[in-house]
Amino acid sequence: MTAPGQDVFGTRGSVMTPQPARVLVAEDDSELRTLIVMALREDGYQVTEAVDGNELLDGIADSIMDDGRVGAFDLIVSDIQMPGFTALDILAGLRRTLSHTPVILITAFGDPLVRHKAERLGAVCVFDKPFDIGDLRSAVVHALARRTTDNPLAPWPSHRSSKN
Repeated sequence: MTAPGQDVFGTRGSVMTPQPARVLVAEDDSELRTLIVMALREDGYQVTEAVDGNELLDGIADSIMDDGRVGAFDLIVSDIQMPGFTALDILAGLRRTLSHTPVILITAFGDPLVRHKAERLGAVCVFDKPFDIGDLRSAVVHALARRTTDNPLAPWPSHRSSKN
């Protein structure tokens, strides 16, 4: 039996808590966004969608609590390069506010400098497109589970997809 509030792993790999984890997914490619959202909802997460950087920023801004934390989301999954603001712009501007909210980034540009900047700004991992949705699901589980550890934002291993 687990203590109240303690995370346990579900059969599909999601972190099971008394209330489903809340995930904000920002991706301007509608097909990829739909795939990610469907996979995470299937895993039991409560998912909010953003179609570009402006909606990502609006979603974060609308959820900032009095103590400066992002209250509405337990995790953010975002494409780096989107119309409006990029995920890196938002991370740079809100680094202190997002300090307790893990962020997983996705990029079509596997530039090592972009990856380094993303990790320096607090991204827990960066996926290169195309990526395996199962790898993303696993990263979501681990990022949410690590929120309760001493170092919740320690970088997760980088995911460079193999292009066939």
